[in-house]
Amino acid sequence: MKAIRAWCKEHMHDPTRKQWEKLCSKLRGHYQYYGIIGNYKSMEVFYEHTIEVWRRAINRRNSKNAKSCETFKHGILASFPLPMPQIKHRI
Repeated sequence: MKAIRAWCKEHMHDPTRKQWEKLCSKLRGHYQYYGIIGNYKSMEVFYEHTIEVWRRAINRRNSKNAKSCETFKHGILASFPLPMPQIKHRI
């Protein structure tokens, strides 16, 4: 989670599409590595953490256009949805 926070802080001024593509890649990799039965709840927490960190990074760009949680979910996440957690390995 610290790595996602650091990445978002470092790349907050990148275009939204570029951030979204990279975050999707990071989330898919996380799900492929940790996606085992019994680990869904922790992957869901990671997903929610990623959304919140991304929203804060985007809000830090410009304080005049800061977005609330609902505005962010209906605006940016509607246009750029992040992949949901998935169980990839069944043991």
